[in-house]
Amino acid sequence: MVKDQEYLRSKASYCLDLAKKLGATGSSVTVGHSISETVNFRNNTLDESNRSDGLAISIETYLGKKRSSISSSNLLDDNIKTLIEKCFVTTKNTPEDEFNSLPDKELLAKEIKNLNLYDETHFDNEKKIEYLKLNRKKKLLKNLKKKVFF
Repeated sequence: MVKDQEYLRSKASYCLDLAKKLGATGSSVTVGHSISETVNFRNNTLDESNRSDGLAISIETYLGKKRSSISSSNLLDDNIKTLIEKCFVTTKNTPEDEFNSLPDKELLAKEIKNLNLYDETHFDNEKKIEYLKLNRKKKLLKNLKKKVFF
């Protein structure tokens, strides 16, 4: 199931809010969703069709100059809550490191340019199969024209 951008954004917001409630002085979240579909032909017939669907979250919590991180592919709210709680406990027990911190707010961009990185394009497998068959036929015709018969 394709997750829309709002779903991913809401998961990130949930994590940031919870980390703040627990007492984190800073936190960062990365939520990713990727889909990979493959259609393979062998000897001019469909050989296999695969689909891989990945959904993951990575969370960092900070407490002063202490930092820890955790990640998971289980995005259920109860699981995320447990992960953030464990991450924050680990943060508290981690030794301070003078280089651990998020950038100062003054150094962050004031305006964020939309890089249009969210791609909703999807081609169903039937369309991919049709495309591959057409290209295979074109290639066969091209090779036939190259052959010289004696």
